[in-house]
Amino acid sequence: MILIRRNCLQQGCLLSNKRSLAGISLSHKRHFSYSSSSFSLFSFANDKVQPPRKSYNPNSNVLQYIWNQRVSANVKYFGALAFSAYTLTHVHHDTLITVGPPLLLGGYYLYRTYRKRLYAKETSKILDTSLDNDNGKVRFKVYDETELSNVVKGIENQVDHFKRQVVDVVERRIIDYIIRNRDDSTLTAEFSPLFMDENDQFSVNINENEIETWITASVNLGSKLGKQQVNDKSSYQEPEMVDFVKLTLPLYSSKDLSNRIRTGTIQVYLLEVPRSDESGHRTNHEEEENSQEDIMPEHIDYNIGIEVSRFGFLPSKSLFIRDISGEGITKSSLLQEDEETKEDEITI
Repeated sequence: MILIRRNCLQQGCLLSNKRSLAGISLSHKRHFSYSSSSFSLFSFANDKVQPPRKSYNPNSNVLQYIWNQRVSANVKYFGALAFSAYTLTHVHHDTLITVGPPLLLGGYYLYRTYRKRLYAKETSKILDTSLDNDNGKVRFKVYDETELSNVVKGIENQVDHFKRQVVDVVERRIIDYIIRNRDDSTLTAEFSPLFMDENDQFSVNINENEIETWITASVNLGSKLGKQQVNDKSSYQEPEMVDFVKLTLPLYSSKDLSNRIRTGTIQVYLLEVPRSDESGHRTNHEEEENSQEDIMPEHIDYNIGIEVSRFGFLPSKSLFIRDISGEGITKSSLLQEDEETKEDEITI
């Protein structure tokens, strides 16, 4: 069970237990007016929701949005092909043979270096903080396709199940953070207006079906937790490999599709919390596969970080939400409903 879930995450999405999903079904069309709080230059009608990109880079400004969401992949491929054809026809073949291979190898090396540094930068936003503080954790219910209640709630598969819980806890944690830090003048002046609706009430207007980027990677917690190197080799523990998920969502001024404008971008960082056995020993995925092959956990915990930034022509300052004092572990609404149902059954 654990191995199946990890393999699904490494493809950039979560799959159901017994069936393979080719991708995320996002066939519904959204009609909205696209803008920011300071301009209304771009108005895109019949804007189609696209499947999430497998990327760490969000659409944090207008140029990134146009390139990633408005310029189709066919146009990009055609442009690359046209540039290659122009180079072949206008550059001497001796020059291509001399300069071409070093440029290709150098470009490949630079790209790999860039990806490694970007991976380190993104994961460090969680790894460089305390991983044992419950105020920075969320708890999700594990998907069970045999539950009929999922159909009633409009949840068709494990992807929908995961997205529903992510959006739920993100909305609640942002509002809780703003309320608890309302005395912060900088926060109130720069970021609180992003979450004020037309009725002057706090509201986080995001949609689980409009995720723009979604990428999953494995993180080695050995450098964070430290290897227990002692003289007694029997006490040595191998570092844990856990899942790191990053996804981004657009933030709007309203949930009304007809008149909403885009005001910001929300980036969500999730780092899986290793489970512990009864003795407190952290179990890795291989041990879970061997000893708990037929046992499905009821929930899974993540360390969470939320980054909020304004949407405009230029990159802007961002707000990073990690720990919320006094909050404890934030449970998703699906998990809370499940626990309440079980309590009622026990009472009866």
